[in-house]
Amino acid sequence: MARQIRLNIPDAYYHVMSRGINGAEISKDDEDRNKILKCLEEALVKNSSQCHAWALMSNHIHLLIKTIRKPLSKIMQQFLAQYAVFFNKKYKRRGYLFQGRFKSILCQKDPYFVELVRYIHLNPIRAKIIGSIEELNAYPWTGHSAICGKMKRQWQSKREILERFGNDRRTSIHNYCDYIKEGIGEEEAEVGKTILRRSFGWWQEGIEEKWQGDEKILGDPTFIENALEKAKEEIKKETKQKYIGWNIEKLALKVCLKLGVPKEKIREKGRRNMISYAKGLLAYWGQEEIGMKGSDIARYLRMSKTSVTKAYRRGEKYAAVNKLKLTSLL
Repeated sequence: MARQIRLNIPDAYYHVMSRGINGAEISKDDEDRNKILKCLEEALVKNSSQCHAWALMSNHIHLLIKTIRKPLSKIMQQFLAQYAVFFNKKYKRRGYLFQGRFKSILCQKDPYFVELVRYIHLNPIRAKIIGSIEELNAYPWTGHSAICGKMKRQWQSKREILERFGNDRRTSIHNYCDYIKEGIGEEEAEVGKTILRRSFGWWQEGIEEKWQGDEKILGDPTFIENALEKAKEEIKKETKQKYIGWNIEKLALKVCLKLGVPKEKIREKGRRNMISYAKGLLAYWGQEEIGMKGSDIARYLRMSKTSVTKAYRRGEKYAAVNKLKLTSLL
């Protein structure tokens, strides 16, 4: 059965979760955890997006991401693929690092925003990795320590959270920490219960929710209806190029003609030559400009998804250096 299209909505908040395959560890030491944060930072900066809360656990990651223009799937693809390449190379392993597709919940900002921040940042205490708010304040592997001023994370968005707790920095941090502390020892925050119900397929009357493929929506009926309408608009934008005749065969032909590569050669192996650059442009323009899926490009080029991610970056660089645009192929 084909996977359904994700909900890609600009200026939207998503609670994102990604778990190691079969529950395996995704980080083993501080070097790994710092690399996760570096890959996340690069993906956020490149895609002009924001991360308001995060928690790194031994075998999974929680994020609260706000998309601006680029879709969540593009942010996560770059982030997870880049880290997986690092991890596999370091530990001399092969295969997938993460369990299937990442899970995400499109969330209405109010009343869920600050509750989600607390839910995510209390993960290490619920898991009994640490035991108090004082430890959490200094704990480097959630976004809480940056919000309360103990760690510097320039890439992490903090203002929108602190503005909800006071008019000056000192008061905001004090009130924010009190709010987080209030959640310690509770059986589970209500939004946390809702999230867990979704993760395991439970349902309770009175909770407004809707499923859309691998995506779930948390909000009131009006929010859900508007979100689905926006998603339809974005899908139309992404598929517009396909309706006017662009597909992977046409793109491959145009790229090969541009670089002087026989089209039948583009599926052959090649490094640092025109075949390699042709694959790179196909991966880059195909995903960035036409909205093709990385998995479809991988099948066409007979490459792994990780190799397509590398080809994307190579094509992006080649296009920038040589000032090439997709319109030059028309």
